[in-house]
Amino acid sequence: MPFGLRGNGQAAADADAIVARLLEALPPDHGAIRAGAGVWRAADTKRLLGRDDRVFTALLRVVQTSHGGGLLRFFLPATKPSLTEWNGRHGWHESWPSKPNSIAIASDWLGNLILLDPSRAPSGKRRVALLDLATGAYDLFGDLAEFLDSLPDNSERLLFKRRFDEYLAAGGRRPNITECVEYAIAPLVGDGKENLRTMRILGLEDAVAIAGQRRDKYGAIPPGLRPPG
Repeated sequence: MPFGLRGNGQAAADADAIVARLLEALPPDHGAIRAGAGVWRAADTKRLLGRDDRVFTALLRVVQTSHGGGLLRFFLPATKPSLTEWNGRHGWHESWPSKPNSIAIASDWLGNLILLDPSRAPSGKRRVALLDLATGAYDLFGDLAEFLDSLPDNSERLLFKRRFDEYLAAGGRRPNITECVEYAIAPLVGDGKENLRTMRILGLEDAVAIAGQRRDKYGAIPPGLRPPG
């Protein structure tokens, strides 16, 4: 399935294949909003990231606001929060000033942010980072192509899919594209079982701001005390 990339045939084909595999594993949800082919161009990628990235351009041309039943959400130019505005002066980073000034491109159902970090992978592309709202952990991965290529086989570890399924099975409401599910009381220790009664729906922007005020001030929770994945 071609996504409109031209030039450097092999690079374009590789970008298309990576995005196609992601869409097959995490298909767009009914009613989700799509930016649309032609709306996002390579020039927009250069403006946002500072350089060209074929995989990012291919991704933005076809992804929608919500994928995998709400498991994964992408920020687009016209969404709330907006891909461009939320990475601006008064965006997500304002609440997390101690973290690198990365580009937030997506979030999971818990509001954890998927970002493009300023540091470079061996490929020369920006590395992907995950910001965990509940713990304040900021973990780095490979470049975007590597991350997207691994996501279909690692949705449990990276997107907490099992926990999402348990939350829905217990009667939890599926958050809409402007919301996430957060811990009313963040779990620090336990027997590995989630207490779904401590979880609530909150606006994503509010959740990121509140978590930033809490975790950026007091620091990340040590790995041994983080909620089970």
